[in-house]
Amino acid sequence: MEKSPKELGHQHSSFYVDSPMPGSIKQFEPFFASGFFDAEKTEIITRRRVGGPDFSKAPHLKNVIIRKENTLPHLAFEDKVAVFYSFNSKSNVSITANRRVKHALILHGESNKISSCRPIARLYDHVCVSGYAAITRYLDAGIFRMGDVDGGRLIRTGDTFIQTIPYIRASTPADNDPWVLYAPTWENSSAPENYSSAVDGYGFTVAQRAAEVLGIRRIAIKLHPNFGKHDKSLLTTLRRMARGFVDNGFEVKFLEDNLDFLTKLRLKLSIGQEPFFHDRSKAMAVKLAIVDVSGMEAICLKQNIPHLVILKPEANNAIPEYIKENVYNSKAINFRSSPGEIEGILSALFDGDFQTRLDNLHRNAIFSYSCDELKAEDYAVRHSALLKFMNENTYWK
Repeated sequence: MEKSPKELGHQHSSFYVDSPMPGSIKQFEPFFASGFFDAEKTEIITRRRVGGPDFSKAPHLKNVIIRKENTLPHLAFEDKVAVFYSFNSKSNVSITANRRVKHALILHGESNKISSCRPIARLYDHVCVSGYAAITRYLDAGIFRMGDVDGGRLIRTGDTFIQTIPYIRASTPADNDPWVLYAPTWENSSAPENYSSAVDGYGFTVAQRAAEVLGIRRIAIKLHPNFGKHDKSLLTTLRRMARGFVDNGFEVKFLEDNLDFLTKLRLKLSIGQEPFFHDRSKAMAVKLAIVDVSGMEAICLKQNIPHLVILKPEANNAIPEYIKENVYNSKAINFRSSPGEIEGILSALFDGDFQTRLDNLHRNAIFSYSCDELKAEDYAVRHSALLKFMNENTYWK
């Protein structure tokens, strides 16, 4: 018996996660912090495995259920409307075979990485996407058709599944001493999917040059939770480049201490100062972020932070043509190109209101909603609205 929309609440959905990386907790916990999922009422199902999300880093997530893989097909999901998935894991297949509930892929961010539009997305009843750019990726890849879009199988949920980083914000003219933020992504073990600009220290060099052009003497670094897990040499590069910032007179802070104890100790000894930003009472004012092709682009758009993208043309990118032609042509720099190019890019970007207009264009391409209720300020209302949308949708009826 279907639940009426008014009765649909957090207890009527489940969340499944299967990832080998302990740091993956940082990739989906923000969906609970936002209030979309209720930390106490929403059951979080994970399979018993070596590794996996480090739930000790999020003790407020109360309702964690660990199951052996062979029991997953037999989960009852009583009174549930939907199960949500933030990773395209192989074990998801075991649960999606259960037809008592609907299954919705949400992933854990919005990006132009090829991982944002894999064929396995067809496994799910619904795929939640940020907007038209994500839809374009799926259509261009031949994974979905316009009939899937028009029929509501793909649901535009805007910035709902884009995390907010509460301890950074866009700087204002009143901020006399802002920061340049460098946020490299991780180094995927597959070369075509390695979008990290930290390789050989290139991205660090771009961040320093950007700070010099803008007259800023403070550089913040935000690492992807999986940074340095596959290529340990990047941790050596990290220490070397951070030391270089200090030697060149920059204040350096790391936004998150998601590194192992030994790496943190070596980092502290290398730069000769406390490397981590611990004072979360006041958000760090960011004048410019340097990011890779990654989820950080959407985070910056959500938080109105000006940013430049370091693009690896040789990587397996999934960038819609209109993003390339109308956005990246003004705020992207190719990997290994001369860092000196940054001066011309920044001069044009911060000319009058160009940056604001460019980011508005980018934002409108990335974020949109299938219905007005899905953009409610209260994320719990968005949750109910999404369950209602799936409950009433006739695509599978």
